[in-house]
Amino acid sequence: MTKPCKRNAVVIFSKAPIAGEVKTRLAKNLGEKNALLVYKAMLRVICKILSSQGQWDCYLSASKELDHPFFRELMDEFDLKTHLQIEGDLGAKMKTAMDDLLGAYDQVAIVGGDAISITSESLETCFDGLSNNDVALVPAEDGGYISIVAKKTDPSMFSDIEWGTEKVLEQQLARFSQMGWDTWLNSRLWDLDELDDFKRVKTMPELYQSMLDAGLSKNI
Repeated sequence: MTKPCKRNAVVIFSKAPIAGEVKTRLAKNLGEKNALLVYKAMLRVICKILSSQGQWDCYLSASKELDHPFFRELMDEFDLKTHLQIEGDLGAKMKTAMDDLLGAYDQVAIVGGDAISITSESLETCFDGLSNNDVALVPAEDGGYISIVAKKTDPSMFSDIEWGTEKVLEQQLARFSQMGWDTWLNSRLWDLDELDDFKRVKTMPELYQSMLDAGLSKNI
């Protein structure tokens, strides 16, 4: 890969916008169609937040259908590059994405496509935290983490993590400790998975308006 001008890359992990395959927990309450609309608005907001400053290259990553019309809209609107995820669990996907990009960038951040509370400032703090640490995490309120930032990888860095459970952050920190890696922990944020999370968005006028501006209907 040709060395880019920017030192850092941010990779937004996403799923193809297909009803019934995204925000399945939210769909139990809102229905698959409305859950898809929430997902698309959320992903657009995250892309806008993370691409607006221009201090790093932004990638949109998915395991399939990167040529989907909605993805193309986001790429054009926010000048996003693309990354194709491999098959496998989340750990395998993240490690491969980092391996793919660390040859061209000094540091790589991976952000979940449902990390609605993410800010450019929180990622800047993580990148800065790597000056004296091996890896940085943005913890999530549900026991996981919404972003990981690293300057190197290791074959075992994501081993024995029970993805999708409240044990993820605890297990990830234990793994890094076993590896002898120093970890920077940022302030705890939250992601949008459940109906209560969506209700929380509605109580935050600025964030909710950004979702409406991104195509969310007030009727949902």
